[in-house]
Amino acid sequence: MENEMGRDKPEKKYNGVSHIPFSHASPSIKQREEQAFYEANSADSSFVFHKILGSIKVIWKTLKRKIFH
Repeated sequence: MENEMGRDKPEKKYNGVSHIPFSHASPSIKQREEQAFYEANSADSSFVFHKILGSIKVIWKTLKRKIFH
């Protein structure tokens, strides 16, 4: 009986972009996905600067601990 309940539902066809079954929605969703990918993978100079600064702080603390203690 449980198997028969699912037979009446039509099978959903997905276009492969965020699993949304609306073909007219895919271009805007695809553009949003590309924008999110670009933003996630592009590091601006302030991000790189803060990462380098954090590394310098860690190295300085380690050297201070080794030299002065």
